[in-house]
Amino acid sequence: MRNRELYKYEFSDLGALEALLSDYVSGEIDFPEVLKKSSTIIKTHTQFVRQNQVGSVEQEIPSIIENNVADKNSFDEYAALPPIIRRETNTDKKILKTDKPYPHLNNFTLFLSLSDKVFKSQMEFFLEPHTTKVIWSMHKVVYIFTHASNKLSLYYDIELKERLTDETTGGKPIPSTTIITDNRIFIPINNELIAYFDIKEGTKEFYVRYDIITDFTN
Repeated sequence: MRNRELYKYEFSDLGALEALLSDYVSGEIDFPEVLKKSSTIIKTHTQFVRQNQVGSVEQEIPSIIENNVADKNSFDEYAALPPIIRRETNTDKKILKTDKPYPHLNNFTLFLSLSDKVFKSQMEFFLEPHTTKVIWSMHKVVYIFTHASNKLSLYYDIELKERLTDETTGGKPIPSTTIITDNRIFIPINNELIAYFDIKEGTKEFYVRYDIITDFTN
């Protein structure tokens, strides 16, 4: 029977992408080449997302909205930042949307849950301050989360069934807006990619692969 559990991932072997990302960071290869090679390195897992697994931030994590006391002072929003922790909240939703942009959520309006195994095995990583970079091209959306020490990164590769409308490679750092609940780690989806994750009906299918990279800048 087909497993329709959203984001129930198998844990891939670690370290396979270290050399590949090192070449990318050092400028020896460009990002399209990373996308091509990474597909042959890591085992792919099919994921299914149902519409009833999409929820509202306001309903699922009301304390984020109720406690909107964040006063955005002058600071580097792209620096390594700690997560927003709401461990008192447990949710079965794995995609969350907001009714409107909130400055203390860096105006992101859509958040995607990472896998259960990432939650269990990498919680300590996401509890620490980290930066977030998103790169997209062709069918892929890639997140690179880097620890404040720059000694550890987590590479998260999402491969969509459909091709992105903009065929040119895009990429940028975004303000880290990781949300941690009792049973989920949510990451923000930037505005350019919302249409590919905002599920309004039926089921969406895509692939996920990820890896841990240590000292890849050296």
